[in-house]
Amino acid sequence: MKSMSQEPKKVERRNFMGYAAAIIATGLVVGAGTYLLAPKQTETVTSTITTGGGTATKTVTSTVTGTGTVTPKKEYTIWMADHGNVGSSFWAPCYKGVQDAIDMLAATGAAKINFKHTYTNEDYSKQADDLKSAVASKPDGILITVPSDPTLLDATVRKGVAEGIPFIALNANDQRPIDKMMPYLFYVGENAQLVGPAMGVDLNRYINAHSGAFKPKNALLCNPVSGHIIWETRLRLYGQLMESTFGTKVVTQVTGVDVTKVPDIVRSLLTQYPDTDLISASGGTIDVLWPVFEEAGKTPGKDLYVTGFDPTADFMAKIQAGKAVNCFDQQQYLQGFEPLMQMYMYLAHKFAIYGTVATGPFIVNETNVAGVKGSAEEGYR
Repeated sequence: MKSMSQEPKKVERRNFMGYAAAIIATGLVVGAGTYLLAPKQTETVTSTITTGGGTATKTVTSTVTGTGTVTPKKEYTIWMADHGNVGSSFWAPCYKGVQDAIDMLAATGAAKINFKHTYTNEDYSKQADDLKSAVASKPDGILITVPSDPTLLDATVRKGVAEGIPFIALNANDQRPIDKMMPYLFYVGENAQLVGPAMGVDLNRYINAHSGAFKPKNALLCNPVSGHIIWETRLRLYGQLMESTFGTKVVTQVTGVDVTKVPDIVRSLLTQYPDTDLISASGGTIDVLWPVFEEAGKTPGKDLYVTGFDPTADFMAKIQAGKAVNCFDQQQYLQGFEPLMQMYMYLAHKFAIYGTVATGPFIVNETNVAGVKGSAEEGYR
């Protein structure tokens, strides 16, 4: 089983200052008196990270050395039960954010975090079982994602809250009305109701800003996961805006998450819908489709608009080259960093944000991609 931290990681003073800057940049005030005072001595703090997808788990001890008084003031056990995959390029920035927050808390002496992580690669029933195990273990706090039917998790979350366990949702949230929602403290992630419209508005901006641009007549929207509420909401609202703004005929198809199979699926769809002049999918999916577009006689940037969700470094290079229009970025790093740090803030000080901390929609396009691409190359996107 892979872990988020394979080897001991040492944080020198220059990196510590970078961590402090990261807190300020994301709007997190985590006790300036604790973190920014001049150091007095050197100590080593150990944070325990346990990861696992299923019943198998692996505990990895990450030793973080900081120059200063870093004896941890507190110690907490936090469990994260999500539907992701440690081997996924999409989830990597999120998990990096979690690890950076854990390392920061250790390096500054604020807290030692014993972190338990389970992930299911889109197996929502398995995620529900993992959450039951998390509640049964009685950790200090639990981080969850809600990608599918919220009733799969609802009773377990309510049981945990009744037992005094706080929850924070990340990446995907309970879309039900507030009186039906699970009682987690708040949600850190995209506002799915705004993503599709934001993509459509930026597409319209692009068309108006470029001479020779055309209004899309036939759009193919690729959904990687059937039953994923967030993906379904994004694409539905994106399609509706294109229909109302451009008169576009929209086809939405589930193409799956297996990128070894996606090219054949999309090749078949482009044969079925040969007049497609706009295609949208996840960034990782688009990365394997460029040869398919060429085979279908399509020229991205000329007779085919390519738009996407969750950019990769390669997708952003295509935006720079004029072959892709834009990509929605939900800033997954923040979805890992902020929930972990905010859970600490709640456990230590009972600070809690209300509602949604929206990490998206942030639209990457030709006007800002140069500044964003480097962030992806560094593992933050």
